[in-house]
Amino acid sequence: MNSIPDAQLLLLAFAGSALISLILLTAWIRARRQRAAQGRQLFRVQSELAMIQAGNIGLGKKLLTISRQLEAQMVETESLRAAQNSHPATLDTDDGFRRQPPSRRELMAQEGLPEFDQAQMLLRQGVAIDSVVRQTGLTRSEAELIQLLNQPQMADTGGSALTTSFQ
Repeated sequence: MNSIPDAQLLLLAFAGSALISLILLTAWIRARRQRAAQGRQLFRVQSELAMIQAGNIGLGKKLLTISRQLEAQMVETESLRAAQNSHPATLDTDDGFRRQPPSRRELMAQEGLPEFDQAQMLLRQGVAIDSVVRQTGLTRSEAELIQLLNQPQMADTGGSALTTSFQ
């Protein structure tokens, strides 16, 4: 029987160790590069999300401004109509009674969406945005927009201010 001398056996063990070490080092380097690439991609996605959310908030502010201007014009128009007609406008109903037509606010309340109404109520109570999102099923951007649109009202009732965090 040929027996392998101790020196050759030791050399073979060293070569095997070196090969295993090289394989492990290569795998570690590859994993580190992948983590770095994923980190860059995550940063890019977070930056894009931040820009989208900032755009949504900007649009919400513009919408709020336009809504307030429209409301002021509606009030002015209603007061001009009331001044022209000394008697209030009424509607005949099936039961024979004469009633005032519904106001713009009443019509808007009838057309309201339950999840938005619920979110508005929760935000006025000071519930955190994350909790509102979980309870209503709205997106975070929608909840923040509702909070922004109702900010002056919530300031009167002690609600929290709009906070946006990008992590």
